[in-house]
Amino acid sequence: MPVEQVRFRSGDGECGADLYLPDDLAAGERRAAIVMGSGFATRKESIQSQAAYFARHGYIALAIDYRTFGASSGEPRGQVMPLWQVEDYRSAVTYLENRPDVDPDRLGIWGMSFAGGVVLYAAAYEPRIKAVVSQTPVVNGWRWAQGLRTRGEWEKLIGETLVNDRRKRAAGEPSRKIPHSGAMYAAMPFSEPDMAEVDVMREPDGTLPMHVEPRVTLESLEKVIEFLPDAVVDRIAPRAMCIIGVTGFDAVHPLDHIQDAYRRAGEPKQLVLLPYREFGVYVEPGLTVALDHARAWFDTHL
Repeated sequence: MPVEQVRFRSGDGECGADLYLPDDLAAGERRAAIVMGSGFATRKESIQSQAAYFARHGYIALAIDYRTFGASSGEPRGQVMPLWQVEDYRSAVTYLENRPDVDPDRLGIWGMSFAGGVVLYAAAYEPRIKAVVSQTPVVNGWRWAQGLRTRGEWEKLIGETLVNDRRKRAAGEPSRKIPHSGAMYAAMPFSEPDMAEVDVMREPDGTLPMHVEPRVTLESLEKVIEFLPDAVVDRIAPRAMCIIGVTGFDAVHPLDHIQDAYRRAGEPKQLVLLPYREFGVYVEPGLTVALDHARAWFDTHL
């Protein structure tokens, strides 16, 4: 299918994005469109399959890189700034509504994992977004970051590590970079069982479908902890919100966090719980099952 590399202004920089167009898009026709973003410190290549899926089913899909990642501008690289990412989604909506092949009254957004929380926050404040699908979201940065650590690790992080990094930034030094995941001192510290779950996603050649920025700034982790999408989900209604979660083991996207956020939201809303483990909706057959539910929601509300 046709895929175009495009750029649009966002904040004080530019975002790079891949625009997926339906094969049957006729000249002069306007279609519903969906802005799509990937998870924590990952790039748009991580959601190629998902964007192509929506284009095959008639939607214009825009897979974006957040600022400081991938094809987008911004320094230092690897800044996971949640409110910047919210702005990037809203800027992408502006880009789409000005395209001659997009119906500006039928705009939706989709995000997975950390972006699942970003899209909930964006939908709460952006009235042009008529429908949102949030897949296995991180809905509360504080609870999420705390839950990935022991009590001692958490107290050291918020009481010492992040405070010292803030002091260094105030003195003109750059924020220290830490590994994206895996190690105890990573932004996302994974245990051995967690890493086994990651291995489930590996392709036959050993590669992962997630295109990850290997290191992120400590300032990013500070801003993630302050990011609380569950506090604003009630502002999405009366626009349509769908959350897709899993019922199996999931240390990264705790189901009780998701259910708490869902209860706060107004109608119309839907909570879809699929019988998979942590990353079961990132690979087949769960990937298509989850996308089928997302498409049904967009079909209804766009």
